[in-house]
Amino acid sequence: MIEIINDVIESLGSIEALNGRVYRHWPKKGLSFPSILVSRISGTTKLSDADGSEIQATLTYSLDIVCESQADLDAIASEAADIMAGYNLHRTGLVDLYDDQHRIYRTVLTVSGTVDKRGNTFIN
Repeated sequence: MIEIINDVIESLGSIEALNGRVYRHWPKKGLSFPSILVSRISGTTKLSDADGSEIQATLTYSLDIVCESQADLDAIASEAADIMAGYNLHRTGLVDLYDDQHRIYRTVLTVSGTVDKRGNTFIN
């Protein structure tokens, strides 16, 4: 199965404001802000070999970004989208949310693109 989630997480970790708080699963000890949770929400074989092994797949990831201010959220979401564009993973969805009870700003950014088994990405 073609997968680049670890590369994506490592690249998002370069966003200075996050201080390394990029996760594949929410941390058990509680969440510090700002943070990003990265999840693969879809993986579809686009091209396979005669033996059925994947050569290319279309991958879709969800970036769940949480912050304590709208300004921080906007800046981090913009930087995250730029990093994803470097993988030719482009925005396919964006949902802005606000948790009034906890006063947390949240954006769910969905990105998608085609990747081959060597990790090369392609413009769709």
